[in-house]
Amino acid sequence: MDVNPGDSGMLFYWTTLGSLRGRSRESRMPSKSRNILWCFTMADLKWYERTVASALFATPPSSTYDEALQYFLKAEEAEPNFYSMNLLMLGKTYLKLQDGKMAYQYLSRCRDYPMNTPDDRRANAEAKQLLAMLTSGAGRKTRD
Repeated sequence: MDVNPGDSGMLFYWTTLGSLRGRSRESRMPSKSRNILWCFTMADLKWYERTVASALFATPPSSTYDEALQYFLKAEEAEPNFYSMNLLMLGKTYLKLQDGKMAYQYLSRCRDYPMNTPDDRRANAEAKQLLAMLTSGAGRKTRD
């Protein structure tokens, strides 16, 4: 699928899925992150969520972790360290791709990011949890 996260249809999918999952549609995250976060979410759908999406949309949205990674990396390249949640999502995406070394790098950057907002505090707490998992050996699978 040729992914265009800025497409209003994709934002609609994200908003609808967020509603289905009980997430707030009013997010404080920068729009460039909100618009690309759907890639990770689409790749992370559970089977029953895919079934619901199939019932709601003629062609349900789809994506992969590799696609999500490319968008998160592009956002980070355009403006390094612009948002703690982008660092967190990079770490989580690398975990899903079983690249513990890169996950550790981005999760560490997220953990060390200044905590100025509620999103920063949430990202910091989750990064610490994931880093603890990685260092305990639970997330040591890596791809080379």
